[in-house]
Amino acid sequence: MHVVSLDESLTSARAAVGLRDRFPVSVREPRAFATVFSPAALYPDVVGGEYPGPDRDPRSLAGNHHG
Repeated sequence: MHVVSLDESLTSARAAVGLRDRFPVSVREPRAFATVFSPAALYPDVVGGEYPGPDRDPRSLAGNHHG
């Protein structure tokens, strides 16, 4: 399990050891998460289909329904 947090008391090495003793978890800062997260790899399983890329307007994915 991964947790994203800005709380330095959770992202410290000491906290990591204490948390791992209780359950398997990794706490990271948002910047660290962004470097390992791959929306393209996750997209087919979560949404289905081919990943359209980060620069697309999500409203355009629903089709051009007017009305």
